[in-house]
Amino acid sequence: MKRIDLNEWKQIGAGGNGKTYIPKDGSHKAILKVCNGKGNTLESVRLEFESAMECFKSGIPTPEPFEIVRVGKGYGTLSQFIKNKRSLCRVCADNPERIGEMAALMAAKGNELHSEEYTGTLFQPASFHIRRGLKIFHPFLTRNEIAVIEQWIDSLPDSRTLLHGDFNPGNLIVSDSGTYWIDTGRMFYGDPLIDIAHLYYFAAAMSRTVIVQHLSHMSRIQLVTFWREFLKSMGIESESDVSAYEAGLKKYVVLDIILRHSFKPSRLLVFLLSFQVRKIIKTQLH
Repeated sequence: MKRIDLNEWKQIGAGGNGKTYIPKDGSHKAILKVCNGKGNTLESVRLEFESAMECFKSGIPTPEPFEIVRVGKGYGTLSQFIKNKRSLCRVCADNPERIGEMAALMAAKGNELHSEEYTGTLFQPASFHIRRGLKIFHPFLTRNEIAVIEQWIDSLPDSRTLLHGDFNPGNLIVSDSGTYWIDTGRMFYGDPLIDIAHLYYFAAAMSRTVIVQHLSHMSRIQLVTFWREFLKSMGIESESDVSAYEAGLKKYVVLDIILRHSFKPSRLLVFLLSFQVRKIIKTQLH
């Protein structure tokens, strides 16, 4: 396994689960990603690398993964360097007048992704991850709440539609050579509403939080505007239609929260999120 000396690399970005670097010599032959904290284990890095490779081989527009490398005591991945790339978040933050354009682009690319039927064997159905995650939430939920969530899981359609797993404008990049999905380490398949609920949770429900604003480089108003423009691209514009659509997404928000914390769960974070889960369930039952 190749060993990387970070002193020879320059950091160019940082996200919720890692930092990215390019060579200081300006060769731009590859981009290096190093995962944060507990996510920097050989097992988790290999899982993310294999997922990215499966995505690339499936024909999804994503940078080509090259290899896993050793970085200090941890690990990283080398992948194709995309020249002059910017995430939709960065475009929107730098040019707010383009939020509508970028939201429409994400809706279009999301439709393309969600039209893909997965025929491989590496990715698991969303329901598999949700059931695994629900076990982690068990200590913080009542039996009735668990039963409601299990009913929602059972009602999911038997679909092999590819889902991103972290469907937000920070994970779609534009460049001179095209548009690419990044951070594809949590791909799975199932109901596209799980992806859309994640975007709703990220850009609308959680837009007031400092961490989301920091990760997206966008203000709350910009995030909410992105979400509303995304809905507009789907033909959902009136206040009543928006309210009805968002109400229908709430149960998928719960499933998304549980699914995302089935990978690298933090018991404290699961405890805190259980209050949100319980609140949503209560609104859905009344």
